[in-house]
Amino acid sequence: MLNAKIKSRLRAFFAKMIPTGRVTVMNPWAEQASMTERLDVERVHEIIEAAKSGDPRDLFSLYRDIITSDSHLQSEFAKRKLAVLGDTLAVIPKEKKNPDDVLAAKVITDMIDSLKVPDPGNVASCSWLRACWQRSRPSAFAPDACDPPAVSASDT
Repeated sequence: MLNAKIKSRLRAFFAKMIPTGRVTVMNPWAEQASMTERLDVERVHEIIEAAKSGDPRDLFSLYRDIITSDSHLQSEFAKRKLAVLGDTLAVIPKEKKNPDDVLAAKVITDMIDSLKVPDPGNVASCSWLRACWQRSRPSAFAPDACDPPAVSASDT
């Protein structure tokens, strides 16, 4: 009974926090032009000093240019991204000596483990990915297996 109540309250809490849609503001007219063709040591120093002073626009443009033009950096970022995505999700209590934290971590782990896996051969159907992405991409997975139940006033 207590676990069910905790589960329903946690689902209601996380349902409010997890974004339900993606908002990307991309304006190609606001993008700065590539600066790699006119880059020298003095210009890099100016960019770093401007960023230290609070104007990071040129620094982010430099980052963008370096990442998009350097295949070695692209492969290193891809390796790191895959290492993070392929890692096993671990839910640990904030304070291991606090029984409420331990119980909450166990309940959340049980909730993630209980999600149905539609296709074991597909990495996108992995339970922790579904737990993280269920609210932002409901059509990508089985929404009936993931949607949190409604919480009544008696549960709160």
